[in-house]
Amino acid sequence: MHFVAEHIASDWKKLARYLPPKGKVFSEGKLKTFEDDNPRNQDEAIYQMLNAWKEKYPNEATIGNLAETLNTIRKYEIAIKLKP
Repeated sequence: MHFVAEHIASDWKKLARYLPPKGKVFSEGKLKTFEDDNPRNQDEAIYQMLNAWKEKYPNEATIGNLAETLNTIRKYEIAIKLKP
């Protein structure tokens, strides 16, 4: 999660929208809350989002699903680093 948080940058909300189960994980308001709670630390906002996904959907929150989602949003360079 730390690696993704450090490298996803401004596409983190797009990632959040595509995480499985697609379209059901976070509302736009919740994404704004992650951002508002960490106004000077985008990496922490992303980490908190990914951690919340893991807690809410433990069966879907896998490295494989995260890598697939990164590929879906064309963040191949990050996805490839997640593969064992």
